[in-house]
Amino acid sequence: MSVKKTMRKSILLDVLNVLIIIKKKLKTDEMENFILKALSGEILDNKAKKQVQRDLS
Repeated sequence: MSVKKTMRKSILLDVLNVLIIIKKKLKTDEMENFILKALSGEILDNKAKKQVQRDLS
C-alpha cells in the first residue's frame, strides 16, 4: 500500500499517539525505539516533535 507523502506526518502522529497511550500500561524496547526514531527523523516538524515530547511526560 502506498501512502501519499502529504499524509505521512498525520499517520505517524496517529501511530505515536496510540503508542503513547499503550506505553502507560506496557512499555517495550520496540516502542521506545520507534518513538525515538520518529522524534529524530525528518517526517515530523519541530512543533509536532515538541507536542509528542509533552505527551510523553
